[in-house]
Amino acid sequence: MAHVSRAVHIDAPRERVFALVADPARIAELDPRVGGVRVERGASGPRRVHLEFAPGAAGSSAEIVADVTRYVAGRDFVMASPAGAPGPAFRLEVSCRDASGGTDLTCEMEIRLPGLAGRMADPLLGAALAQQVGALLARVEREATRKPVDDAATGRVSQSGPTDRAHSSTKTRKTN
Repeated sequence: MAHVSRAVHIDAPRERVFALVADPARIAELDPRVGGVRVERGASGPRRVHLEFAPGAAGSSAEIVADVTRYVAGRDFVMASPAGAPGPAFRLEVSCRDASGGTDLTCEMEIRLPGLAGRMADPLLGAALAQQVGALLARVEREATRKPVDDAATGRVSQSGPTDRAHSSTKTRKTN
């Protein structure tokens, strides 16, 4: 099993950081290996996440199913593959805590491919996972610390930057 744990301090409110990192529908934006995301929602938030995952350029895609096992708005988000689920086993744990005028964000991720080939791939998968988690934290920090820009024409306040998009859908799919 490949496992990575990283932490970063972000000079932004905890609620803003959490909103960026704990939205399962955004996973496809953050990882080029994820081709699509479908989120089943319950009364209190996301309940189950289906990820279409292609581990390599020539590899076939596999579905990763993960249940949201803990969701405390603004603080904790954990999702993990249920016991006995087919395909790769996956676990993501995100924690946001108030600290020194900002937020301490901790992210742990694990993935295990099935079979002997999966165990042999752990070192390479671990390196890729470390890169992915580092990129996730850097992107969250960038977006969370962006300054709002007043749009004088409309009177609205928006976040600056070309990547801003509304995310109202719970289904995300990449197009080539």
